[in-house]
Amino acid sequence: MSWAPLLLVLSALCAGALALPVLTQDPSEEVSPGEPTTLKCVMTEDKFESFCVLWVQQKAGRAPRFILRYCRTSGVTRGEGVPDRFSGSKDEAANEGYLKIEGALPEDDAVYSCHVWEDTAKERTWWIFGGGTQLNVLSGETKGPTLSIFPPSQEEVAKDKSTVVCLYQDFYPASVDVTWTVGGQTITNGVEKSRATKQSENNLRQPILFHKSTRYEVAAHMNQSLGWYVVLWHSVFIFGGGTQLNVLTGETKGPTLSIFPPSQEEVEKDKSTVVCLYQDFYPASVDVTWTVGGQTITNGVEKSRATKQSENNLFMASSYLSLSTTDWSTNKEVTCQVTHQGKSFAKSVKKSECV
Repeated sequence: MSWAPLLLVLSALCAGALALPVLTQDPSEEVSPGEPTTLKCVMTEDKFESFCVLWVQQKAGRAPRFILRYCRTSGVTRGEGVPDRFSGSKDEAANEGYLKIEGALPEDDAVYSCHVWEDTAKERTWWIFGGGTQLNVLSGETKGPTLSIFPPSQEEVAKDKSTVVCLYQDFYPASVDVTWTVGGQTITNGVEKSRATKQSENNLRQPILFHKSTRYEVAAHMNQSLGWYVVLWHSVFIFGGGTQLNVLTGETKGPTLSIFPPSQEEVEKDKSTVVCLYQDFYPASVDVTWTVGGQTITNGVEKSRATKQSENNLFMASSYLSLSTTDWSTNKEVTCQVTHQGKSFAKSVKKSECV
């Protein structure tokens, strides 16, 4: 369920070497409702004085939204419906551009990316993009995470693989740091984690994190896939919702599924979470369906976007199902079904099968 918005524009570049500016943004900022905040965009490899700066807002599952642009020659131009509490500026001496928000609101919680082009150019032939800043508008009380850890499945161990999954959820605000240890030793290789995302049912957040070991040699698994967006130049900027382009460079391969039942500790707290990990598939497009006792379930289902495994260029993704302890305790069969390239792959578990 990790996703990191990445805005990418295809542009025509002149032949030959071209030194382009580099834009750097802070990964995240936090602000209390009603308080002002300023997001910063730092330029290196060039001077900000000849550039306009544009700010774009992106929320999960939505198309990017043009917030404003600031040019020294024309000042601030805001997007449609953007209130005047959003303003832009730049400090040419410091080589920085700014987006200031007066009186932050919960609805301002989003990723804000800065982009620049030459102020004096009659034809915009290229754009430079910053990495984006996640603005977290604090609208609730601080709450620590609830952790659940899922050991490797017997089927996976029999194949000389071991994947340990840690699910941490129901925490606020979103900033977390994670460390794995094995036998008291800190492990960094083979550890992957997603960006915290909002849970649909209570506005808190959860990532899924994997630690995979194969033949006791830890190997990293996940890379960010790219999202492609279309930009239309006019007096304002209009964005499409984005198309994931998968360039097919290998043979089709179906996923390998692993299913993880609820931990005993979780069941004792009257909670039951089943995690489905599907990996080693190509291309990336998959669909996931959960059934409990033969009935399709849509509530309580979360799933991640497929990401590329670093060791073999195949893909992996995950989904989890939060179900009632009653459904689990009554021994109903829980099935994760993944559809890939028109073929179905399924893995099931029920309480009586868990030792």
